[in-house]
Amino acid sequence: MKGKEPDSAAGSNSNFNEEDMALSFIVPNFYGENAEGGVRMRVSRLVPKDIGVQESMDLAVKACRLACLGADVIRGRLPGRMLERFVSDDSLDRIMYFSQLIQGDKHEGPLHRHMPSVPTYLFGTVVNHDCFDACVGLSVGYDDYRVSLVLRRKGGRWLCTVLDFG
Repeated sequence: MKGKEPDSAAGSNSNFNEEDMALSFIVPNFYGENAEGGVRMRVSRLVPKDIGVQESMDLAVKACRLACLGADVIRGRLPGRMLERFVSDDSLDRIMYFSQLIQGDKHEGPLHRHMPSVPTYLFGTVVNHDCFDACVGLSVGYDDYRVSLVLRRKGGRWLCTVLDFG
């Protein structure tokens, strides 16, 4: 990915104005330059003054990363402690319970666990200066999933208070 960091949308906002209500952009795919397309993201801001363009874009990338991490924890690819810093205790408990249910499913194929979580899109909304709501599309193998999440500002950092998979 030669100089492009998937953890940030830095450098992508040159076409945006701080007064724009909605931002559409593509973040390079996490699997390298040759991977098709990228992750399509659209962020709507109800009040443009609440959060700036760059922070809105960075929140979208963070939400996308959390959705992928959550999917990997649920499928048993990563330990739950990977989410402790980013997700509220209630959400982490729900994810760990869901993980136990999924891993106990006898119909779950062994290959499905080893396939990567690939984000395909994100639709997000800056609700106010302390709340960001998003829906992320994930592909795992041949299956598509939807992830709903809410990021809330707690003190000086953003914490995921809702992380649901469907």
